[in-house]
Amino acid sequence: MEWAQFGGLCDKLMIVHPGKFCSPHLHWRKTEFYEVVLGEMDLFYASDIIDDERLNVKKEGLVDGHPMPKGEARPDRVVLPAGREHTYEQLTEYRCLRPGDANFVMHRKHLHAFGCPSDAKTPVVIREGSAYSHEPTTAGKDTLLSDWREIHDNGFLLEGLDEGRLKNNIVEGE
Repeated sequence: MEWAQFGGLCDKLMIVHPGKFCSPHLHWRKTEFYEVVLGEMDLFYASDIIDDERLNVKKEGLVDGHPMPKGEARPDRVVLPAGREHTYEQLTEYRCLRPGDANFVMHRKHLHAFGCPSDAKTPVVIREGSAYSHEPTTAGKDTLLSDWREIHDNGFLLEGLDEGRLKNNIVEGE
């Protein structure tokens, strides 16, 4: 069977256990959507692109700088990760996503984080689809743009969180 080449499209399932989080981060190149398959997802995000020198993000000069949709008030039941509460200060918007809700689109360069409520009875299962997702894998291809070699598409607010991520090992001439 021949498989189509979709050049960077990604569709995956993620499982996040009760009380666990994916720390605040952004993606320079990819836009992604979330669909909750099981459980509830606490989603935190910035309504607009926030300039960040360390992450090399600037709102100025972007072709499309529309803000994200307005969120809801963060409920009192939300317990942020101990010692990392300060990384959520810029994530002023909140949504609780459930199975059957419309897909939620997270635009590139917008800070966001998500987790499973600490009082949840089940983990949250999240379907995430994205465009321009060039996350390196052990089966990485040499078809990536040369400017994107040796980098991934995740910028975490806390330094060091991305140090263990895989990198492409593309060798010229093979």
